[in-house]
Amino acid sequence: MEFLSPRWWDYILACVVLLAILAFGGVLLAGCSCQPGYVAADKLTFQAVTPEYLDYVRGDEGLSRLEVLRRERTIDSWEARIKEVERDD
Repeated sequence: MEFLSPRWWDYILACVVLLAILAFGGVLLAGCSCQPGYVAADKLTFQAVTPEYLDYVRGDEGLSRLEVLRRERTIDSWEARIKEVERDD
């Protein structure tokens, strides 16, 4: 993978999405109630990152259909966690 190539930046974006999901999931698993500001920020991050990330995933011919589905499910689970916290508040 050549540094600064579009594929490299896609990899970085995927890592950022994964880290955001893990951070948010960690908060939920710890049993902490989320501060409204944190949930709002996570939702804004989701809304900013998701469209471009899904366009990349769906357009990457190097990914198998299963790999695409896994990435879509990751986004779906991120969205479900945000909605769950919003519903509980």
